[in-house]
Amino acid sequence: MTQCSICGSDLVSYYDQNNSKTVSISGKEHTVCPSCSTKLDSLEKIEEALSRKVAKEETEKIEQDRYQHMVLTTTSAIDGKVITEYKGIVGSQVVAGINVFKDIFAGMRNIVGGRSKQLQESMRKMRSQALLELKEEAFSLNANAVVGIRMDFDEYAEHMLMLTASGTAVKVQ
Repeated sequence: MTQCSICGSDLVSYYDQNNSKTVSISGKEHTVCPSCSTKLDSLEKIEEALSRKVAKEETEKIEQDRYQHMVLTTTSAIDGKVITEYKGIVGSQVVAGINVFKDIFAGMRNIVGGRSKQLQESMRKMRSQALLELKEEAFSLNANAVVGIRMDFDEYAEHMLMLTASGTAVKVQ
């Protein structure tokens, strides 16, 4: 189904399909619905609106790529990269209640030996959440890496654990 490249509306009716305009920008074809063609009364205004939209989409893709590929490490440096700017300390605190039944089974495991998969999974989820929060805070500081990450688990209250994580948000090349 064809959509307007400016407003995103579906061009489903016979009128829309036959009265839409096709504009080429940077070698790519864009379809513009009759409504947008009327609002943007000249080809120059249509091209300008499409160029702004394409530039915005490219910027969003670059930002998303920077977020997806952010480096998180416990070391103070990243092999093959040079830290060009220190953005600041980032931190996260994750508090999670441990299910009483999980705690009872963990206690039984402690007596008979072995590992508590339930507690390990809870701690793994806490770590993932803490790293995600570090990444989000670093991204908001316009960093592309977090170095020197330190994590510490503590018992917060009965049947509750707290994970504190911190690191330094940096810009690397």
